[in-house]
Amino acid sequence: MEWNRARGLYVRIIRFLFAVLIIISAIGVFAVQKQWERSSTEQSEDALLSVLRGQNKSLRLKLGDRLEQNRKLLESIVLTEQPTTQKDELVRLNEPGFPKTILGDAYFVRAAGFSLSKNMEKAFAELLRKKVSLSSYIEADHTYLILGHTIRGKNYLAVYKSEDFFSFLYSKEGVRDWVVNRDGTVLYHPIQRFIGLNIVNTKPISKALNELSNGLNSEDTVRFLGLEGKEVLASWSVWPELGFVLISDWPGVIPEGAGIGWPAYFLLLILLGGGVLLGTALRQRSILTVDQSNTASMLNTSELTMGEVDPETEFYLEELHDRLSEANKQNQILQTQIRSMRVSKEQELEQDGYASWKLEAYEAFIKDIVPISTGKQVWFEFAKFVVRRSPAISVLVLRYAPSTFSLVPEHLETTTDLPDSAMAYLNDARIFVGNPSLIPTVLNTEAFKRWDTTRKKYMPLHQTDFVSYDVSIPSGGRACLLFFFDRRLNNQGELSSQLHFFKELVESATGFTLV
Repeated sequence: MEWNRARGLYVRIIRFLFAVLIIISAIGVFAVQKQWERSSTEQSEDALLSVLRGQNKSLRLKLGDRLEQNRKLLESIVLTEQPTTQKDELVRLNEPGFPKTILGDAYFVRAAGFSLSKNMEKAFAELLRKKVSLSSYIEADHTYLILGHTIRGKNYLAVYKSEDFFSFLYSKEGVRDWVVNRDGTVLYHPIQRFIGLNIVNTKPISKALNELSNGLNSEDTVRFLGLEGKEVLASWSVWPELGFVLISDWPGVIPEGAGIGWPAYFLLLILLGGGVLLGTALRQRSILTVDQSNTASMLNTSELTMGEVDPETEFYLEELHDRLSEANKQNQILQTQIRSMRVSKEQELEQDGYASWKLEAYEAFIKDIVPISTGKQVWFEFAKFVVRRSPAISVLVLRYAPSTFSLVPEHLETTTDLPDSAMAYLNDARIFVGNPSLIPTVLNTEAFKRWDTTRKKYMPLHQTDFVSYDVSIPSGGRACLLFFFDRRLNNQGELSSQLHFFKELVESATGFTLV
C-alpha cells in the first residue's frame, strides 16, 4: 500500500510537470507563429522594395536620355530657326515634348499662342545671365522647368512646362515615378495637383534634400506617409549634378500575415507527438515497476493496456488543440478587422480632401455663377469655373442654331496646350446634329462621330474622353456643354468625383434646368 501511494504521488507529479510543459509549449507555438507572420510580411516588403530600387535606377537612365534629347533638340532649333523679330512665334514649339520658349543672347522664340508675363521675362533673363543649367519657376498654377545649354559659345535657355518635359514618365503596375528639385518643389507627379507643391518638410524628402545639399550621391528605401495621406513604400535617390531627388513609390499596403504558418504547425506536431510518447512512457514505467505479485492482475486489467494514452493526457491535448484552433480563428478575425479599418481610414482621408475641395468650389459657384442671368453668358462663366477648379478638364460651349440644325461653338475654355489648328477646329467646326431632340445623346450620333474623326487629325496625341450636358439658355434656346479630357489623367478615376460634382451643379443651377 505504501509503495502504491508513493507510485501514485510520483505519477501525479509527472503529470503536473507535463501540464506545465504543455502551457509553456503553447506559448512557444504562438511566439513562433507571430515571428513567422512578421517574417512573411518582411519578405513581401523586401521583394517590393527591390522592384522599386530597380525602377528608380531605370528612372535615372530615362531622365538622362531625356536631357540628352533636349540638348540635341535645342541645338537643332537654334541652328536652323533664326528669328526675324525679337519674339517670333514658332509653330514647331507647339508639338508635344518641345520647349515653350527658347531664350538666348539676342535670340527669343516661343510657341504659337504662348506668352510670357513681365515677371517671367525678368526671371528668365536673370537665369540666362547667371548661366544656370537647371532651374524651375512657378506662376499662375503652372510649373516651368528651365534647362540651360551652351551652343557654339553662346548660352541658351529652354523653358518647358514641367508636365510636358516629364511626359515620358508614366505609372506602370502601380509603381509611380516623380521628381523633386533641390528646394523641395515637386517638378513632376502622376497626380497633377501635386506638381508645384513644396514638400521640403515631408519625410523622407527632407533627408534626401539634406543629402543633396551635401553633394552626396545617396539612395534609400523607406515606408512613409505619402502626399495623398496614405502609407507608401518608396525608393529614392539624389542626383547632385542636376539637383534632383528621384522617387519611385508604390501606393499600396503590404498585407500582414494571417493564419498559422508551417513553423507553428511543426512545433505543434512535435508537442502532440511528445505528449503521446510521454504518456506511453509513464504507463510503461508504471507497469514495469509494479510489485511482482500485482503484475499479472495489472496486465489482465483492460483499463491499462500497454501503449494506451492516459485519459488526463488526452484531455490536456484535446484542450490544447481546441485553444489553438480558437486562437487561429480569432487571429484571422482580428486581421480582417485591421484590414477593414485601414481601408476605412484611407477612404476617410480621401473623402475629407474631396469634401474640402467641393465646399470651396460650391461657395465660389454660389458667389460667381448663380447671380449671372444674362443668357448664354452664364455657361461661358461656368466653363471658366470648371477649368479653374479642375485644369485637366476642358469645356466647349455649343449653341443650337435652328436655322442650320447644328451645334455651333460659342466658347472654348481650356488649359491644355493644343496646336493652333486644333484650337481653330474646336472654335469653328459645327456638329450638324439635325433634330434638337438628339442633343441629350449627342455623343452617340453619327454627326458627332464625323466631327470627332476630323478632330482626331488635329489632336493625334490626345486620348480624348467626352462628357456632354444638354442645357437651356435663360433667354431661350438650347446649348450643349461638352467636357473633354485625356483619359490617361483618369486611369484610376481621379476625375470621376469632380465630373459628378459638376453635373450636380449644372442640374441645380438657379433658374436653369436640364432640358
